[in-house]
Amino acid sequence: MSASPLRSANRPPVAINAPLRLGLMLAVLLLLLPLALLWGEGGFYGSLRPLWDSQADASLSAILWQLRWPRLLAAVSVGALLALAGVVVQNLFKNPLADPYVLGVSSGAALSYLLAATFGLAVPVLLASLGGAVATLLVLLLLSWPHLRQIERVLLNGVMLSFGLSALISVILVLSRQTLTQSLLFWLMGDLAHSQLRYWPVLLVLLALAGLSWHWRELDVLARGNRFAEKTGVAVRRLNLMLLVSAALLVAAAVSLAGPIGFVGLMVPHISRRLVGFSHRYLLPAAAINGAILLVLADTLARSVTAPVQLPAGAITALLGVAFFLVLQRHGGWR
Repeated sequence: MSASPLRSANRPPVAINAPLRLGLMLAVLLLLLPLALLWGEGGFYGSLRPLWDSQADASLSAILWQLRWPRLLAAVSVGALLALAGVVVQNLFKNPLADPYVLGVSSGAALSYLLAATFGLAVPVLLASLGGAVATLLVLLLLSWPHLRQIERVLLNGVMLSFGLSALISVILVLSRQTLTQSLLFWLMGDLAHSQLRYWPVLLVLLALAGLSWHWRELDVLARGNRFAEKTGVAVRRLNLMLLVSAALLVAAAVSLAGPIGFVGLMVPHISRRLVGFSHRYLLPAAAINGAILLVLADTLARSVTAPVQLPAGAITALLGVAFFLVLQRHGGWR
């Protein structure tokens, strides 16, 4: 595949001052992190109150660095992973309503985790979720391998897998112990409360962003349709396979960290396109940053709005997502 056809293809529109807007988004995220870290049940005052109470210094340190910091790091990572997966899936299926979860990978990860929890298997949540996600991805690839150029068939296979696995999840919830059902339902709504300090998801976000951005010209061309991409020299089958595997692995990592958190991968790509335009050169980093911002805000609300009772972050993103799409439909619709 030569580079010249890609460079000469009509480029998608880019917002004025897109690099500057990217810088402002990053600045907002960096400013938001310490604010979210310090925001507690009583606002900033409630969180900082132990600073002038010498007996509570150890308590404040434990709250900030053992509870909130791992949770904040997980929110940044999961938000960015889901947003990147959303950009990839919407390009892959040429559908603005496509969501990363249509691949069925999230349902596979959830089913694997629920099986391990229900039968008392001594398997870490991360390992159980990733195992189920990878197994679902292999099944999806097996079903879709002859039809990678007919991407609608891949979408149909993913949707059917998702429905089937969701039915099995419902059966497990009905049959599981009542004491376990509530915690399982909480996790299925997207829960960051039990996050542990892990830095590999941040590294995964950076690697995914770098790898996808390396192909930004091909992604721009592919967004105009498979036939157009083939005419300009893009190896569509290979690129579709790469995007399918990438999106599935991003979703698998996100679900293994926090459970299925909805609407982030569906909502953030639309927000990012309106801010920086359609070129993946700017869209991919914008989506990663905006996904992190959205989930940090949602999780901060989830742990503080009804404190001391905590809500699942997925409930907040669902409410935000419904409001966003109602506004979107009223002012301009899908783009």
